[in-house]
Amino acid sequence: MFGRHRRHLNFESAAEHIPHGHGGHGGRGMRHRMFDSGHLRLVILDLIGETPRHGYDVIKALEARCGGLYSPSPGVVYPTLSLLEDQGFVTVEVSAGNKKRYTITDEGRAHLAENQAFLNAINARLAMARSQEAHGEASNDGHPDVRARSPELREAFHRLKGAVLQRVRAGDLDAARVARIREILTQAADDIDKL
Repeated sequence: MFGRHRRHLNFESAAEHIPHGHGGHGGRGMRHRMFDSGHLRLVILDLIGETPRHGYDVIKALEARCGGLYSPSPGVVYPTLSLLEDQGFVTVEVSAGNKKRYTITDEGRAHLAENQAFLNAINARLAMARSQEAHGEASNDGHPDVRARSPELREAFHRLKGAVLQRVRAGDLDAARVARIREILTQAADDIDKL
């Protein structure tokens, strides 16, 4: 399923398929995938970048980032961790009891920096899903779905996504611009969470 070779993933083209915050396998009866595998790899790498983690810690941190809307299975997380190791983005330290602790590498940090705008877009989508869940906004199948109820929000989100993609595709993202975009998106997500 996952090759044992090292390659860099290009998240620009995948940005058109940022998850909508619905679905997944596990948790609250969801029926659709929460993340494409490329999205999940990037979010897991970001979680490990925050602090070194064991596999179980990754699962719990991912569930927390998704606001309980998604609980990944070990069968999804552990192969992803192996792939990140194969790519050189994380290292593994085995402790007593054969517990593996994953730590981000410099190459992994560089990969996160290269894809920061895309990661911010994923996190903004997750924040929107958490907000919808918190406010009880649901579609007729019980899933949060503000898109159907609010064309204005859908339009605003597409405009935001388009602006981020335009910056990424322009190829002129230096560290200062990435930091500024991250700051803007993080603040927006925080403001939405407080509503």
